[in-house]
Amino acid sequence: MDLTEIRDNFSICILDENQARSKELFEALQGHGYFSRMLKTKAQFDESIKVSPPHVIVYVFDGSFVDDVFIKSIFYRLPESHLILVATDLTLLNAVEYLNMGACDCIEYPLMGGLLTKSVDRAVERDHLFYENEQIKQTLGSIPMVLDNTLPENVCGNMGGNVGGGEVFNSSDLSWLNTLNEQSSLDQVIQEYLQYLSTENTEAEVLFFKYYPNYRVLAVKDSRYFDVQGVPGLTVDLLAEGGVGVERLLSAPKKIKGVTELLKQKFNIENYKIKELKFSDVFFGFFVIFSDDKSKEERVRPQLRHKSVEQKCLSLLTQSKLDQLGVFDDVTGELNRTKFFSHISDEIKRARRTFLPVSLLIISLDENEILRGDDLIDHKQVLLKTVSQIISKTCRVNDVLGRISDNEFALMLPHTSFEGALIKAERLRAMVEDVDFSKPLSRDTKVTLSIGVSEYPSFCHDSRELFTTADGVLEKLMKASENQVGVVQVSESFTPDFLVKKI
Repeated sequence: MDLTEIRDNFSICILDENQARSKELFEALQGHGYFSRMLKTKAQFDESIKVSPPHVIVYVFDGSFVDDVFIKSIFYRLPESHLILVATDLTLLNAVEYLNMGACDCIEYPLMGGLLTKSVDRAVERDHLFYENEQIKQTLGSIPMVLDNTLPENVCGNMGGNVGGGEVFNSSDLSWLNTLNEQSSLDQVIQEYLQYLSTENTEAEVLFFKYYPNYRVLAVKDSRYFDVQGVPGLTVDLLAEGGVGVERLLSAPKKIKGVTELLKQKFNIENYKIKELKFSDVFFGFFVIFSDDKSKEERVRPQLRHKSVEQKCLSLLTQSKLDQLGVFDDVTGELNRTKFFSHISDEIKRARRTFLPVSLLIISLDENEILRGDDLIDHKQVLLKTVSQIISKTCRVNDVLGRISDNEFALMLPHTSFEGALIKAERLRAMVEDVDFSKPLSRDTKVTLSIGVSEYPSFCHDSRELFTTADGVLEKLMKASENQVGVVQVSESFTPDFLVKKI
């Protein structure tokens, strides 16, 4: 979602007793269109929120602001504000504990790679999506209230048709809308609408073509009567349509040659109608109705039902985005930094109960021209996605992968000693080094990894030390060379919480 146009609508408060650092945070946000208030004391904050409660609070977890009582009071007094904790490497994992109490995010200082702006963006996007979803629900709720001869403009929009001609929703329509609103997934909504379209067109066959934007492909996803699961040849590659732009093709689905040929070859059908399913800036797919009777196209009732389906799908998609915002990285789809750190704490507690080790790999992409190039954002995202997929494919069911900074991933390996973690790390390093990235990146680029390894209980006593020891090893590696794996070294006087059994 592009937040450029709405960032200045949200108020940000920076709470930090260090004026130089506070100014740095202010300028980082100002450069992306956010305006912030800088407050140095708790008293200033208390007075400020009486006048104007902020949408987002950037709370620097340092010095006198390492205050458990005060932070909990913010949750109580400002339940609708998003709290983002900014912590140093010494306070980071203590700050992470507040994620379980309601903090929106926890990021590390010094700042890296626009991390603060991305964190504030996630909070703002959550508010925007929530507001948008409430608007959609209001629209959905207003449609069944059409019980007289005049249909309200906010429901009909520009649908055309005989809006004031005495056509109203009856009890059957209201029952159908109630059933539609009860559906909890997009697949259920599609099935409900397939059945309606078929009934409305004298029990004709109806297909649903879903659009997969990542692959530029249309595929027959559902059918009223035909079992399409596992049937080959029910896809259309839009990139094979003779150089015509994908957006232009989707603007007129009936003119897509691949769709016409598929329907003729697989279903022996040449005459059909199409109803597109799109909302906002998202093209989701279209329905193919095996009928060319257009007599009902301009009636208000079918148009209102179609509008209801679009609004319901948009509501489900918006809710899905809301559910994922606080969990997954928006580029790679892996756990974001906040969620990953909460997993570290949970896994250490489990290790203490089971007396089994847990290892942590911090994986950094070594610098190359793609990571350095500001004009190659798309290439950088493709690189990050590709590397995350390589790591993910080597993971076991219980392994946990997350993206923890701009060019860094972290991989937690439960029930794994440091010896096993070193083997895993070396395999990953060698695997990425051998991959030919020229195809996904459209250019010849050498990609390598540096990996720091630590393990509880052999090298540390808690989740904070597990992270800082692995991160310390990685930092030393990157100063000395690239494309290396290293493990923590501890003094002979170090006493682990328990001894790891050798297998």
